[in-house]
Amino acid sequence: MLVSYGFRVTSWFTLLIGEKRTTKLHETQANHTKNQRTFQSLTSEIIQSDALTDAEKEKLFGWGEDIFEANNLNLRWRPKDVHFVLHVDSEAVSHVGVLQHEVSVAGSGVKVGGVGAVVTPPTWQKRGYASELMRHAANYFEVAPVDAGLLFCLRRRIPFYESLGWQLVSHPVLVQQPAGEIVSPLEVMVLPLGGHVWPDGEVRLNSFPW
Repeated sequence: MLVSYGFRVTSWFTLLIGEKRTTKLHETQANHTKNQRTFQSLTSEIIQSDALTDAEKEKLFGWGEDIFEANNLNLRWRPKDVHFVLHVDSEAVSHVGVLQHEVSVAGSGVKVGGVGAVVTPPTWQKRGYASELMRHAANYFEVAPVDAGLLFCLRRRIPFYESLGWQLVSHPVLVQQPAGEIVSPLEVMVLPLGGHVWPDGEVRLNSFPW
């Protein structure tokens, strides 16, 4: 069962069929037969929950065998504590999972908001849904509060997160695994919040990656 904690956000999208662009505006519906173009009004909302339903899991993660392209790394992952799911006309179309944790940077504790399992099924990609959820997660962390967001990603995903203000960590990041600590084989990015500056130095996650 989905549980809302007051972070429900409703917006309206008008999708222009046949063109690769989505415009956010007030709820409208219009047909433009002259130019053979159809506008369809879509209502979206972000729902926060502490667990995903089976239907959401299948819709969001069931469309491929290795959707995060990380199975070959054989990593043990930490579950997320809170889930943000963007629904369009009641259909789950994008997801971001978050948690709160304290890492060590050069021996000092830093409170971070972990972000993971960022995913949008192919049918719904290229419409800005993941970006909207990432901004929502950043706002959530501002209220928490934490010093920074922290996520793991493939190198080719760096430009996407950089476009949202995230920064690449240049120092080694040690993560826990069943056999002990290892250097993260994935890129690590942070989003400083509340006027904080990410400190220099080696990072110890003190946790499985997320």
